[in-house]
Amino acid sequence: MEQFLISALNRAVEPLVIIRDDRTCLFFNRPLAAFLGIPAEPQDFALLLAAWPTLSSIPLQRGEVEVLVKGGRAQALPLRVKIEQLAPEVWLIRPQIETELKTRSIDFHAERLQTLGMLAGGVAHDFNNILAGILGHTTYLKTILPSSGRHCDSLRAVEDGAKKASTIIQQILNFSRLDTVEKIAACDLGDIAQRTCTLLRGAIPPDFTLQVNLPLEPVQVLGGEAKIAQILVNLVVNARDALLPGGVITVTVATGQSKNSEAEMGLIEVRDDGQGMSAQTLQRAFEPYFSTKKDSGTGLGLATVHAIVEQFAGSIDVSSKVQAGTTFTIFLPLADADEKAPVHTLNDESIPVRSRRGERILIVDDESPVRNVLSLSLEHLGYEVEISSSGMEALERYEKNSERFDLVILDMLMPNLSGEEVFFLLKEIDPDLRALIISGYSSEEAVQHILDQGGRGFIQKPFTISELSRKVRLCLT
Repeated sequence: MEQFLISALNRAVEPLVIIRDDRTCLFFNRPLAAFLGIPAEPQDFALLLAAWPTLSSIPLQRGEVEVLVKGGRAQALPLRVKIEQLAPEVWLIRPQIETELKTRSIDFHAERLQTLGMLAGGVAHDFNNILAGILGHTTYLKTILPSSGRHCDSLRAVEDGAKKASTIIQQILNFSRLDTVEKIAACDLGDIAQRTCTLLRGAIPPDFTLQVNLPLEPVQVLGGEAKIAQILVNLVVNARDALLPGGVITVTVATGQSKNSEAEMGLIEVRDDGQGMSAQTLQRAFEPYFSTKKDSGTGLGLATVHAIVEQFAGSIDVSSKVQAGTTFTIFLPLADADEKAPVHTLNDESIPVRSRRGERILIVDDESPVRNVLSLSLEHLGYEVEISSSGMEALERYEKNSERFDLVILDMLMPNLSGEEVFFLLKEIDPDLRALIISGYSSEEAVQHILDQGGRGFIQKPFTISELSRKVRLCLT
């Protein structure tokens, strides 16, 4: 039973310590240890007293007192502590840590989110490799089986399912990017809203409706995709929590002018017909830690939105009435013509599908399902294929006979030697190296670095045999 109590106290959000009349310490929990910057295990009471010297002089009587807590910092923090008696000689002391503890809790929460993002990336990489095998084999079967028959509907269903699964994985990856400093660049608000709202539909109960109104033309603003997506997620989740059964959330992307500016700007509007806010609540809406959700809210959602919008030199308009809903409108600066991302078009039908002269291709991927489907597909297209299951094996094979290969297909994420490392080592062997980079999850900067240094192309996993054949032909042209 004692172990269960200790576990429960350690899981509590509130920091606490239990001491006797003679000032011997019986226990302190993990939140207190985290705040003071000392290990929670083993229970080292000497470290506790060193970090909190005034603990030994706190008057042991019911009530509240103000004390100084140094906690390993250059300056001591004045804190109020609540004191309660648990038994005739046993006292519970609870520091009332406000901003300082919340800040540390936010840091811990951010670290946890970063860990989850890394986990999502790893899972997505593995899942995309599985999908690459499924989609690759399915499209291969479509090329060798009769073009009509009962099997066609089944193959089409498998292919469509794999593509949809890949889209969902990519949406998760886009939202869970780990960049703490995201480059400000031209972004299409409509595209971000469409992808993010597709991902959010699973978080909207069936008795609510999420409507998305998108413009006919792109609305390109200066910002960061992941952070704009975060703005939208926070606003939609807030709107969801304010709805009554049968409620509607409407997300609209357009251009317009804010109340305080005559300049045309890109905007995202999130409107709900929910409970609304009083004038007093509306005044505090963007205040950090302020929440009307009681224990279910952190009070950081709208504060985060405000901080991101300020970072992108935008503004926020908000209107709300009790029982009449709330509307948040985010304004972001439009991208100039020379800042807009260029749109490239390609007539895929003009690119030959099959090999013209049996070019030789080296496949480098640590996942056997991907290697197998690549090999099968490329051989079917008329190429000569060799495979390597690691970067080191590829380097050894290439060094012995570099002139043998017309193209290297190289996976980005591999153990020991990454695709990026292998690419530059291969370039040392053969400066004229042709390489097609493939990946289901990787750093865009790493891929772009390779392309800037002579890489011929990039293809996202999973891909169809048609997409692969066209990319390969482009790389060999």
